[in-house]
Amino acid sequence: MEAKVRIRIATTEDAEALCEAMRAFLAELDGSDTGLDVDSEVALATDLLAGDQHVVLLAESDKPIGFITAAETSALHAGGRYAVIDEFYVVPEMRSKGVGKALLEELADIAKDRGWRRFELTTTAQSGLAERALVFYEREGFERIGPRLKRLL
Repeated sequence: MEAKVRIRIATTEDAEALCEAMRAFLAELDGSDTGLDVDSEVALATDLLAGDQHVVLLAESDKPIGFITAAETSALHAGGRYAVIDEFYVVPEMRSKGVGKALLEELADIAKDRGWRRFELTTTAQSGLAERALVFYEREGFERIGPRLKRLL
């Protein structure tokens, strides 16, 4: 990494910054939003950060430049507990500078301490972003396991 970057576990005090980063992530991804008003977003982020089922890491230089969120789950197919990486974002100007790798490495250290056996994630289907994301994830040891679907309730 060229710039001095610090990776740390986010706290409830980071809820607003996390929401700002999430809005940037969604805007770049597909122009969508969470569907919540700002106060509801911050309340949801605060609850997520206060709980023990999620890990949220922030990458910072003089301001937040990236984040990764992971939720603990368990399944027979995974042989026990593992994490689903729900969100992973690095601001465009800091990509390819080791920030994403540093976030993943820190999360892997935490995962080992918690007894998680693996990570799973879904990446974007957008052609412009998808290939770059897949190259990054495969370089970091991920392997393709198939498509993932959703159903809104």
